[in-house]
Amino acid sequence: MKEITQDLFREFSFLSDLSISEDKKKLFFVEAKCDNEKNDYRKRLWVLDTETEEKKSLTAWAEKCSPCVLGNEVWFLEEIKDQKGTAFALLDQEKGTKETVFTLPLEVDSVEVYDEKNWLLAAGVNTRFPDYWKMTAGEKEEVEKILKEEADYNIYEDYPYVYNGKGVVNGDRTRLFLFNKETKELTPVSDTYTDVASHEIGQGKILYSGCRYESVIHYSSEVYEYDVETKKTKQLISGVQVNEVFYKNGLPHCLGTKGEEYGLTENPEVCLFKRGKLTELYPSDTGFYNGITTDVCYGKGKGKAKEGEERYFTTCVQDHAEIVKIGENALETVVRGNGSLPAFVRGKDCFYVIALQDQKLEELYKVKDNVFTPLTSFNEEILKDCYVAEPEEVIVEKAMPVQGWVLKPKDYDPEKKYPAILDIHGGPRGAYGTVYCHEMQYWANHGYFVFYCNPRGSDGKGNAYADLTSGWGGIDYEDILDFTRKVTDSYPAIDPRRIGVTGGSYGGYMTNWIIGHSDRFCAAASQRSISNWITEMLISDTGISIVDELKIKNPRYAHGELWDMSPLKYVNNVQTPTLFIHSDEDYRCPLPEGLQMYTALRNLGVDSRIVIFKGENHELSRSGKPAHRSRRLQEITSWMDKYCKKEGNETWNLT
Repeated sequence: MKEITQDLFREFSFLSDLSISEDKKKLFFVEAKCDNEKNDYRKRLWVLDTETEEKKSLTAWAEKCSPCVLGNEVWFLEEIKDQKGTAFALLDQEKGTKETVFTLPLEVDSVEVYDEKNWLLAAGVNTRFPDYWKMTAGEKEEVEKILKEEADYNIYEDYPYVYNGKGVVNGDRTRLFLFNKETKELTPVSDTYTDVASHEIGQGKILYSGCRYESVIHYSSEVYEYDVETKKTKQLISGVQVNEVFYKNGLPHCLGTKGEEYGLTENPEVCLFKRGKLTELYPSDTGFYNGITTDVCYGKGKGKAKEGEERYFTTCVQDHAEIVKIGENALETVVRGNGSLPAFVRGKDCFYVIALQDQKLEELYKVKDNVFTPLTSFNEEILKDCYVAEPEEVIVEKAMPVQGWVLKPKDYDPEKKYPAILDIHGGPRGAYGTVYCHEMQYWANHGYFVFYCNPRGSDGKGNAYADLTSGWGGIDYEDILDFTRKVTDSYPAIDPRRIGVTGGSYGGYMTNWIIGHSDRFCAAASQRSISNWITEMLISDTGISIVDELKIKNPRYAHGELWDMSPLKYVNNVQTPTLFIHSDEDYRCPLPEGLQMYTALRNLGVDSRIVIFKGENHELSRSGKPAHRSRRLQEITSWMDKYCKKEGNETWNLT
């Protein structure tokens, strides 16, 4: 049986940007693959006939591919170099060529058909030059001149002023516009300072939610309804947490919550706006997104769809993703997979999904009566004849049971002793399942047991299970160590003296926390981590939200609570050799978080190493440049090999 190698991911096809034509006859999706020569990704657009199920590529391979299906047409939104504008190019679906039809002085993110004459645009604007879109050519030149002169420095007046994957966002907002295709006239729907997060087109109206702020963001939403004929806007509510807005039976609804019991991360409920209040129609106690964690997805997902009065959303349930319909009295499950559902659309009498099922890589499926029928086989041959370890479920029985899995090493022999790696997911509102994770399968092929779980704080099990308002590093840490004991008791072939621990983001935080509270692991690899909540809160793109997440009563005097749950406070206890992986453009967990722990360990004499990836952000392991993804995995594996494959680690405390 062939071995899964470190660089096998370079052969994978990643599917994204799933759309369907208005007549339901054509599916469109993007295939991406690693471009090893350019150390980047190349992409192309595919079309699939839903009646014949025949498919063909519509475009040649290119560095960028940003399709937008409007009615039965395919448009491409292309950035205009050195200008704040977007070129709209129409694709000739027979020839596979595209031609720019017009340009707009807006940085357009998405487009929807409003009616025959109008489109609804969501576009990026900046509060510093809010009227750029309607300036004269001369006025625009003056703005471009100012920006060019300021290119060597940044001015921050907002918070957040940076955002992961985007860089500097000081003053940036997402604004809605109606665009008349005939006259080319732009009509603003939302105002300059509202950062629109969700919207939906209704009968003569546009419903939208977002946060309106002039300098410092607040982590609650306002909801508005815009009347297209009168051009007047009515505020429906403020001070609530809204994930999605939508119309049902002609009335404005949302997935929202007041966050009174579980704070900022409380799961939304299905609600109706009534007389200026948020009225819960029925509880759902679920997050409406695909929370299943993997490292083999790339590109834009799609987690919602509408068909007439029906509304569909992706949700995470235990260890898998489902598609649910907003019913009259309860959520109705319409698709239940065995893994992850990064994207879906509604067909005539079925769903089309991009899915990771079991231990298979991404493919496009038709789903009818919950039967998954594959429509593509891009990745079928890649894992053929390879050792793909099957996850074996392990449950820690307690008041709130902890679910996890174990992967056995290739050529497993129960008479031998093996090293092991504990892998901790990010979030913490993420969830592991039984989908393929490349790093885990590589380590299993490299001679390791790999084990992983969903401790309290994870998604898919409701608010009570996900509640960490008591602070990170408490009940979640307890669950992870309980799971580790359960695994080592259940699998005597694991050498308890040769277990490493790793994780990224929240998993990096927990790795830092573990090494300051336990000598249980002989090596650690902390990735894109948090070490000091005071600095994390003040310099990251979402750090200030932690005071709301933890329901801290007085944020001005939160330093004691924040320091108590900071791994850096306990760094003098660390004895575990630790590798730190970080990216210099990570604004979710900025570089100083890794540097503080590394510097402290080096000065304590604990073997440590930090590898900083230039030009990468928080998504290094999932969408970083191919060579960087490979080097990251190599660094972690080499570090684990150095300590976990060394015989006779009798000094480690096994309690």
